[in-house]
Amino acid sequence: HLVDFDFKHDHVHLNDIPLTGKIDLINVLNNKEVEVVDFKTGNPDGKYKELSEDGDYFRQLVFYKLLSTLDPNFKYTVVKGTIDFVQKSKQKGTYTRREFTIADQHLANLKTLITEVYSKILAQDFFHIGPDCKNKKNLHYLLK
Repeated sequence: HLVDFDFKHDHVHLNDIPLTGKIDLINVLNNKEVEVVDFKTGNPDGKYKELSEDGDYFRQLVFYKLLSTLDPNFKYTVVKGTIDFVQKSKQKGTYTRREFTIADQHLANLKTLITEVYSKILAQDFFHIGPDCKNKKNLHYLLK
């Protein structure tokens, strides 16, 4: 097992975009393949969106696989990712553990998203306020 594996010192890049991250746990399955595990605190009840393939937790696992593929010093292949809640469900009284297979298309989609967001950050294109804003109590409407 590798615990708190940090990519910070390897200076990983997607094209010219610097990337870093720390994986909670890497389970070495054999000489070449690993499972990445991300532990979550809190009650897992109601986390269905986050645990879907469109959710933030799944995207985090895809990001870990992306880091591992871009880092020439990482000697393993990530074959699966797991979200593991350390607190029992209040509804079921059981622990929630969800395993995912990460496909090449997931990596491609994340690369596109990272590239688009990074270019918007460089262009200082953070958000657009339109006439359909439903939350006028927030101060962002002052930026018009």
